[in-house]
Parts: sequence; structure tokens; C-alpha cells
Amino acid sequence: MKKSILLAIDEFFPISTAGATRVNSFAKVFSKHYNVSILCGKEHIPQTDKISNILYHTIKRPNEKKWTAPFDFFFYFSKFNNRLLQLTKKKQYNLTLISIPRYEFLYAITRLKKNKQRYILDIRDLLDSKNYELIFQRFMPKVLAKSVAKHFEKQKQIALKKAIRDSVITTVAYKGLYTYYTKRYPQYKEKILFIPNGVDLDYFPKTKRKEDTKLRILYIGNFAEKDYLKPIIKEISTCKEKENIKLIFVGDGRSREGMQRFIKKYNLENQTEFRGKIHHSQIYKLGAESDIGIIMRDKRMPTLLPVSVVEYMAMNLPVIVNDYVELGEFVRETKSGFIVSSPKELPELLERIMKKKKNLKEIGKKNRTWIEKYGNRETIAKQCREEVIENYI
Repeated sequence: MKKSILLAIDEFFPISTAGATRVNSFAKVFSKHYNVSILCGKEHIPQTDKISNILYHTIKRPNEKKWTAPFDFFFYFSKFNNRLLQLTKKKQYNLTLISIPRYEFLYAITRLKKNKQRYILDIRDLLDSKNYELIFQRFMPKVLAKSVAKHFEKQKQIALKKAIRDSVITTVAYKGLYTYYTKRYPQYKEKILFIPNGVDLDYFPKTKRKEDTKLRILYIGNFAEKDYLKPIIKEISTCKEKENIKLIFVGDGRSREGMQRFIKKYNLENQTEFRGKIHHSQIYKLGAESDIGIIMRDKRMPTLLPVSVVEYMAMNLPVIVNDYVELGEFVRETKSGFIVSSPKELPELLERIMKKKKNLKEIGKKNRTWIEKYGNRETIAKQCREEVIENYI
């Protein structure tokens, strides 16, 4: 008889976020060996995203753009926590894996021990309250937002320490997370394990690049505060050969409309395309229309390695990043592209790249080889099952 495992993640349908694609990849591998159930949030459920032999427990996620969003999400998180406790109380799972991007789910996690439920805590973010401070500022004065965020931070530290302590093991998706949490909780260092994020190569078949005289720069992201989009746009507008540059923006988010106005302000609208949200199974097609991927992060914000970096590499694209935390370290280690210390260096870099545009293909080819060897999520998921899950299920 197969053993049973529950995977819990708040963002899943449609599969578009880094966390959702990670859990989906793991679920495909795990379901070959165990009875797998997934507790997840949903907006809608594309049939292409469902795995046939998995049981889904879904809770409708609120609309982030509505003015009632803070209240709606409070009730959503309450429902999610309660459902997690209800499912595990029945003791129908041999093991639960909970992948959290935020600490709203720590409440239920800290109560799993009372249900005698063995669980793996999978952390894929810094859970830093600075992100919440920015969110709260959209609905309340800055001083109050900062105060509320500080209160959350205190509660989080207490709950997070308990959640790691009670887990059979805690996995983290990035090297920066491993360093951060092993330093913060050195007493639990032995139970914190780095499981790389990677890319699901099933969704990234190789494609032939369409040639273009322009330098086509691709951005995939959430148009959130942490991305350095405005400085990128401002600096590109000063390039001597800006008419030979094409910008392709993919994704959605609360800052998208503001970004469109900003692009118009700097007279780049004729060279910019906004593609909106694209299903994860179709992202690979962007590689055929692009020459290089870009992602930079605001140094005032705590950040990790964006999944877009490895997605660019899977699409045979070099990358441009700023030298901040894991971004610079990763690109330097993999030799996957170009690093600037500040967006102000971007115009000069782009001019150099345009003069030797042929070199991009060679870098992109090496990037794809690196992903196939070290960043294939199917291989990562198999190792996770054999070396982690099998030890605790």
C-alpha cells in the first residue's frame, strides 16, 4: 500500500509563481511513489495544470487589486490555516510538506505537532516584514504601516523558530536562505537543508531564435516594488542607440500601470511591448524572440535569486543583473551574463553588447547546458524524494 503525502501551498492555480512551479514539479515526481494530495489556493484551474492522479483541496484566493484585499486575505489565510489543521487532524498522511512564501501559515504549522503530524517545512522566501510594510502603506499611513509590520516581525520570529524546531527537517530553496536561517537559528543548523529551485525542463523545450537587428531585452516578473524597473527604464532612455533596443515585459502586478506611464514619460513606448501574464507552459517561446534577459533588485529590499534568472538560462539567454546578494554571486559563479554595480552602468554595457551581439549566442548555449546539468528540477525532485522524503515518510 502506498504511503500518503500532503503538499500545502497557498499559490497554485494558475501555476505562474516560482513556488507553484516548484511544488508542481515535486508533485509530479512524488505522485509516482506516493498517494499525493495538494492543499492550495486558486484563482481558476486550467485543466492543463492538473496532475491526474493527485487529489486537490482548493481555497479561492482573493483579488489583490480590490480595496477590500487586506480583509479578504485575512479571511483567506484563516480558512487555509483551519483547512490544513482539519486535514492533518484525521492522520491520513504519513508526511506533510508545507511550502511557505509568507509567515501567515506559521500559525497552523506550529499546531501540527499537537495533531502528531510529521512535517517538512519548505521555506522559499526571507519572510521579511519589510515587504509587509510596503503592502500596508497602500492602505494606511507610513508610520502605522511600519508599526504594524514591526509587530508582525516579532510574532513571526517566535512562530518561525517553533516551526523549524518541530519540523522533521526544514528545506530552503536558495543558498541565501540557507545562510540566513542557519545564522539566525544555529541550534537548528543540522535540520536545515538546501534544495535548489531549478527549472522544470518539460516546459522549456529548445527553440530556434528568430533573428532581429535590434537588441531584444526580456523582463519576466511581478512588477513589484523590489524590482528595479524604473531605474532600468530611465537609464535605457539615455542610450545613444536606444532606437536599436526593444523591451519585452512579461507578467503582471500592482506596479504595472505605473510602469507603463513611466515608459511613456521617457519616450520608450514605441520600443516596448507588454505581453501580460503568459501561462508557464508557454514562457519558453519568449526565448525565440529575445536576445538577453534582465532582472535587477532594489538594494533596500531583502531579496533572493529570482527564478527568472534560471528561466532565462533555460531559454538559451544570457542575463543582466545588478551586483546584489545572490544575483551577482550566482551570475559570477555560473558565468551566465553581465553584472553592473548600478543601473547607471547600463547604457555603456548595452552599447558594448550591441557591438558584439554575436557573443550572446555562445553565452546562452552555455547557460542551457548548465541548467540541464545542475538546474533540472525533475532531477532535483528525485534527489529530494530519495534523500529527504524517504527518510521521514
